[in-house]
Amino acid sequence: MGATAVVHDDDNVEVMRSTPVEAWFPDGPAAPNGGPAGTATSAAVFVKSAALVIGVPNKLAGTTSTSFTLAVRVQPLAKNVTAEGTVTVKVDGKTFTGTLSNGKVSIPIGKFSPGTKKITLSYGGSDTVASAKGISVIVVRR
Repeated sequence: MGATAVVHDDDNVEVMRSTPVEAWFPDGPAAPNGGPAGTATSAAVFVKSAALVIGVPNKLAGTTSTSFTLAVRVQPLAKNVTAEGTVTVKVDGKTFTGTLSNGKVSIPIGKFSPGTKKITLSYGGSDTVASAKGISVIVVRR
């Protein structure tokens, strides 16, 4: 009794390997001849790509009359994957949302009182990309 598996050696070349397999049932091992037979099927397991959420303000520093806009990009770490869905931006007690197009969105966030403002970015995830968070900052002078 055995099973054949396709594996890759150190040079990434497919090799066939035969491995002995013993089947067990609730009442003991399967008999090699005439015993119970069956098929085991394993469902595919899909793993979502991790991602980076990057927010770049149109200006890193400005005054109270500066209107800020945040260019947000959600960059999946897996190749050939594009983030879709929504991004939430929170800054100075205000919340803004934007819908990604090809992993990017530009979100106007307005004017602020003086101070250093921490910007939190949240991506809710999709069928292929896991949720992720990021931070950015702007400085507002008088």
